[in-house]
Amino acid sequence: MASKKLKCAFCGKDQDEVTKLIASGAVKAGENICICDECVKLCNEILDGKSKTVVDQLDESVSSYKDIKEVMKNQEDLVDILIELQPLGCIKA
Repeated sequence: MASKKLKCAFCGKDQDEVTKLIASGAVKAGENICICDECVKLCNEILDGKSKTVVDQLDESVSSYKDIKEVMKNQEDLVDILIELQPLGCIKA
């Protein structure tokens, strides 16, 4: 029976896709909790302030609400506004 490939718990890459894969003691218990060298590097960059943390990235998340006028103002060098539409009303049934 072939042994199950270990995967990074953070990025999902398997042991053949990374240079190093660091396994916790839980691997012996069959839990296979690992982290790859790339994710360790990213974590070190976050801790050193060289990369954005998850909290910093939340503002850039698709699911977070942003005022469209503010977004367009911040992106005015990237977009050309052809027409601006305004809602006329909202009907709930």
